[in-house]
Amino acid sequence: MYQNNFLCASYTSKSKTSEALVEVFSQLFKDFKNPTLPAIKGVYYAKGPGSFTSLKLTHVFLHTLALIHDFELYSTTGFDFNDNTPILAYANKYFVSKERESLSDFKDLKIAPKDFKLPSFLEKDKFTQLNTPFYILPPI
Repeated sequence: MYQNNFLCASYTSKSKTSEALVEVFSQLFKDFKNPTLPAIKGVYYAKGPGSFTSLKLTHVFLHTLALIHDFELYSTTGFDFNDNTPILAYANKYFVSKERESLSDFKDLKIAPKDFKLPSFLEKDKFTQLNTPFYILPPI
């Protein structure tokens, strides 16, 4: 949760995306029943690249919630949530931000991947309301 663009609270889950979305947003909505907290005005999230299934689940889940609860959605790439390091695609293949249309073998990486984390300051200019999932997968 951000107030005045600064991170003031966060919710985490170790579950798979299908379960984590429900866990995290259930807790968030429970907490926001408190009248002393401001209403949710927007959700900022990573639209990819990453797991195809997770991206689809996140897209449908967040768009459904936005329609039901009347808040705005803003998205950016996952690279803004992991210090612009490679993102796991599958097996030992990674998405690299400078080569968005290709995959790299892990052994070719010059930068080690980092875990995703929420930035302490929300740079809203990095986000857009063009929220189409960022799918980059070659045919298998």
